[in-house]
Amino acid sequence: MYMYGGGETRRQYWPINQEKRNKSPYVTGDFGWDPDNLYGGVVENYWLFSNGVAIHVNESTPLFMSMTIKK
Repeated sequence: MYMYGGGETRRQYWPINQEKRNKSPYVTGDFGWDPDNLYGGVVENYWLFSNGVAIHVNESTPLFMSMTIKK
């Protein structure tokens, strides 16, 4: 299964299964100026999976996200 979506990151991988993300606020930022900021100027509130499943989070919901891929 492959996973797509989420936010623009400093090191972008597609599909995003190859990424590991520590828990952080899921908000836009400027990683050009702040090296500790994980996300750039674009964050999407949905994720798509190759098996036909999608996750959508309401835009008004505060969200913290972490991701660890198990092989």
